[in-house]
Amino acid sequence: MGARVFALGAALGLLACGPDDGATSDEPAENVISTTLRVLPPDEEFAGKDLEQWAVEFMHWHYSWTSGQCLNAEDDRDGSRCGFNQPKDSPVFFFASCEFARTPEPVVNRTLCKVPEGKAIMVPIGFVGDDNGGLDDDEVLQRPPEVLEENVDELHETMRDLTLFADQKPTSDLSRYSVGPKAIDITVGEGPNRYTCAGFDVENATVSPSYFAGYFALVAPPTVGKHRLEYSSVYSYFGRNNYYRVSSLFEVTEGQ
Repeated sequence: MGARVFALGAALGLLACGPDDGATSDEPAENVISTTLRVLPPDEEFAGKDLEQWAVEFMHWHYSWTSGQCLNAEDDRDGSRCGFNQPKDSPVFFFASCEFARTPEPVVNRTLCKVPEGKAIMVPIGFVGDDNGGLDDDEVLQRPPEVLEENVDELHETMRDLTLFADQKPTSDLSRYSVGPKAIDITVGEGPNRYTCAGFDVENATVSPSYFAGYFALVAPPTVGKHRLEYSSVYSYFGRNNYYRVSSLFEVTEGQ
């Protein structure tokens, strides 16, 4: 591996988003009032964009997080910040990822999230990435694009145990929802931003190229009411397994 690899549902501190005990697909869905979530097939476009294009939009949103306390939707354990920095004019609502954990037990149990009616939902089942942002400008640390892409591809190939339950209904053959490796440009403003919060000195700059790969799914705009999305994955890095597991009970609100 190179000098730095981001697990971008993570940032490689690899700490769990939270040890909260959350409802799983095996538990009663008494809080789910309708089972109408529909996961779009990976080859189906939504609002004129395919899954890869929406994954790129997700990554730009992922990097756009900025707050004075370095808090964002990813750190959100109860779902109260799930609307953080959502693009108002987008037809898609981006669900946050979570930091990968060293053990499979931790669950992010988000119960307070509210999603505006009429928006599809982008679900990050698991993803990784790498770039040279914040590394010294010398030949030792600055890695060529092909090395960045290879690093991401190698991590992507280790991703497994993928699950996605939409109102407790499993989505089959998630390998079809693979995206990348894909190169994108990341533009960030003043700190705190995604890089400075991770300890890298990148402000008012464009990081190019930044590679990512992973598994993403789009959920068609849900009906008004409560729903549940659960998603998980695991990948290996330097021989160590890293787990990712999220349970989100959310409410689609009318007239927003």
